[in-house]
Amino acid sequence: MADLTDVAWIDYSDSINYTFTSIGSKTVYGQLQDAEGNETEIKHSSITIEEPSEKIVISTGWINSEIGSTGSLYDEINKLVKISTPAVNTTRNLYTVTGDSLGTLTKIDSEGASYMLAITKGASTGDNSGIYPDEILEHNICTGSNSEKYREFKIEGFSAGTYKIKLFCSTIYANSGSERSRWKVNVDGVETEFSIPTGFNPNNNLTQWLEQTVEIGENGFSILWGVTSSGSYIYVPLNIIDIEKI
Repeated sequence: MADLTDVAWIDYSDSINYTFTSIGSKTVYGQLQDAEGNETEIKHSSITIEEPSEKIVISTGWINSEIGSTGSLYDEINKLVKISTPAVNTTRNLYTVTGDSLGTLTKIDSEGASYMLAITKGASTGDNSGIYPDEILEHNICTGSNSEKYREFKIEGFSAGTYKIKLFCSTIYANSGSERSRWKVNVDGVETEFSIPTGFNPNNNLTQWLEQTVEIGENGFSILWGVTSSGSYIYVPLNIIDIEKI
């Protein structure tokens, strides 16, 4: 047990705070004394202070009238950041799942309609019982084409390291099969396709994620999603980007 003999007493108040200055396992000790000088036993409590989070969840397809003029809104309830990307070279601030500012996202492609459309929105449960509430599941941005075409987000400002990137991709539009749909991550000019789970189809998807693990340097990375070859007109959705350093 700690010896508090040489620790100065402070006046009691309803709110006494103590701030640790480093990470790791910490223990704080405390003792009370009344006006007559009677002292309580020394009490203690322990916590572990971890490194700041480098996990970000991005919800796409919003417009400024929904989330505000900055085009980037941290959702404290769902622990994600909602973004709008109305035009090429639009840059938005990103926030970790704990609400700390970390990095930016820039729209690289010049495609229009970079927001949720009623005919191509994501599938939802109807009662907010999914992995996220319905309005988040429904918001997406789709690449629509009958020939090769991609949209692109550039993400920067993260520390170098190994990251797991997950994409949630869903649309109610029937013609959206995975055969000609591609989702890719580009790091310093090297493109890697996201693995497609067996049986995956973005049409009415409510549960399946695409995943890829990559080494990221100081230049950040890009997420690309679109149509890989010519054929019938299809839509390729991107709803949620989940990024975590591992």
